[in-house]
Amino acid sequence: MPQETASGSTPIKCLTCHSCSTPLQGAFCHVCGIKAQCLPLTLPDMWQDFSERVLHIEKSLKRTVGHLCWQPAVVFKAFLQGQRLRYTHPLPFLVAIATLSVLLGHLYGEPYFEAYRAQLLQQVSGSLPPARSALYAQLNVWLSLSMPYWMLIFTLPTAGLMRLLFPQRGFTIAEAWAVGLYGVAMAMLLGLLLSSLGQWAQVPLAMLQTITDATLLLLTIAYYLAWLGHRPWTLLRVVVACLFGFALMNQLQELLVYRIAAWLPGIQ
Repeated sequence: MPQETASGSTPIKCLTCHSCSTPLQGAFCHVCGIKAQCLPLTLPDMWQDFSERVLHIEKSLKRTVGHLCWQPAVVFKAFLQGQRLRYTHPLPFLVAIATLSVLLGHLYGEPYFEAYRAQLLQQVSGSLPPARSALYAQLNVWLSLSMPYWMLIFTLPTAGLMRLLFPQRGFTIAEAWAVGLYGVAMAMLLGLLLSSLGQWAQVPLAMLQTITDATLLLLTIAYYLAWLGHRPWTLLRVVVACLFGFALMNQLQELLVYRIAAWLPGIQ
């Protein structure tokens, strides 16, 4: 039986998993998946753990972005076939880019959102009283600030429509959703660049919104085509699914925000 060190830890060889106490059969616990750790903790152990947990993710993220730029079909094929270590999972991939988008939006987006708020107030000034118009505008600004995260949900209708329009392909809604998440994430990344350039060049707000929305739609369509092929009938169905999916979510968003602003009690 292994002796204990002065710190009470087991030296050199690990016979059981320190996380779940399962007898080890290799370098990783077959129950909880944690790598076998030899105690006491040393500085090389800390660096190795850091490099495996953080630097591997950073390297995977860079590889995913690079390959999605030049060969997206390779990423889709690898992920959907179960090769989950080489590329970043689409959910954390979108969350990482969404976080970057939200942070940059707070840093330099104040003039943009002030102009956006003024535009929204003008749109509903004839149908809502001033206080409710201000609420409607503020709700839309908050939603716009958090929109990168909402894209996790907004891409689901498009994935469902893709499944309905391609019944012979045999893919699942989750597989179509994964491809859509990669596309939306890359579109947001490109949209950050375009928004920065547009604000620097003082592009009008309406035109900037049109450019970013078009980028989101076109890049999503392009990624689905890279996955499914470029035949004319495939192109038509992909365009229909993306247009209807995006339009549905936009209308639901608009209707929900307007109804909340119009019917919320306590506001004159």
